[in-house]
Amino acid sequence: MIVLDGVTKKFGDHLALDVPSLTIPPRSFAVVVGPSGCGKSTALRIISGLERPTSGRVLIDGTDATERQPGERNLAMVFQDFALYPHMTVADNIGFSLRLQARHDRRGGPSRQEITRRVGEAAVLLRIDKLLGRRPAQLSGGERQRVAIARAIVRRPAVLLLDEPLSSLDAQLRHHARAELVRLHRELDTTVVLVTHDQGEALSMASHLVVLDAGRVAQAGPPGDVYHRPRTVGVATFLGSPAMNLHDVDLTADGTASRVCGPGLRGRLPAPPPGVRVRLGWRPADALIDRSGPSRDGVAVEGVVDVVEFTGEGHLLNCTGPDGAWTASLPGSEHPPATGSQVLAFLRPERVHLFDAATGVRLANRWDEPT
Repeated sequence: MIVLDGVTKKFGDHLALDVPSLTIPPRSFAVVVGPSGCGKSTALRIISGLERPTSGRVLIDGTDATERQPGERNLAMVFQDFALYPHMTVADNIGFSLRLQARHDRRGGPSRQEITRRVGEAAVLLRIDKLLGRRPAQLSGGERQRVAIARAIVRRPAVLLLDEPLSSLDAQLRHHARAELVRLHRELDTTVVLVTHDQGEALSMASHLVVLDAGRVAQAGPPGDVYHRPRTVGVATFLGSPAMNLHDVDLTADGTASRVCGPGLRGRLPAPPPGVRVRLGWRPADALIDRSGPSRDGVAVEGVVDVVEFTGEGHLLNCTGPDGAWTASLPGSEHPPATGSQVLAFLRPERVHLFDAATGVRLANRWDEPT
């Protein structure tokens, strides 16, 4: 388990990181995600010991590691550029740290036979055992990435840190590498912390998701919880592609329900927060198109189709309406409406997200049940 306790980091007058409390569960695949400049890499470097916090503590497995050097923290890190030694073979790159350990600790360090065995095991695990005699220049980007990871895990660290490890790979290889990293985590049974700016990458791999925004933890938890119940407008719009649709509307009391009031919105929500000005959000995939509107509970959004995008798996409808622009997605089995046609997007109550219009903080709803 990794805990950041009251950790801050300043560079001059700039506060790059401000984390009162963050816990990364043991043996989790934790992904730290956020826009550029939000403090992701700074947090990773503080965990690794490459940066010292301005204040606060770093606890690793219950022990205060704040003053420990990187080599004393029982962790390994894979950098964005992989940092392989070009003059060494794959086998020598993987075993480099073990050879250093043996050189500095001739009694307790690994023997040559032990180094060869562990290098071979790591290579088999990463499926690069047939590349051990090659040099980095003879490898593809994906192969170099696996060599860098093998070099990290050969030390058998308690924590594996990955700084944007997929950013230099092409789209098809990135998709394959995601599955490989998840498989590797399962087989290693260790704690992995990965940093990325790609929200799709984060959602697909994480067992524990941490969303950073301007150096602060906007939300943390299982990825399904963070995606389906975003705590703020910022988290809601960052996660998901296309982004969540948002409309500023009024909720007025209507007996046991509230009525949605907007130029192009109508409907009822069962027992939501009292009548207030809210930002109503919904995800493009959650709408039903060309319905007559709410029968009892739900919300309908009016719009005119402006642009239809074919995605291969379906269509995206980019629409304009009295309450602003919005996007809805249709599965490939449905024929999209023509450009310029009037459409209605219907949302069931459990698919509607409500945020305080002034603060951007999520308003609790009775249908906010765990998924």
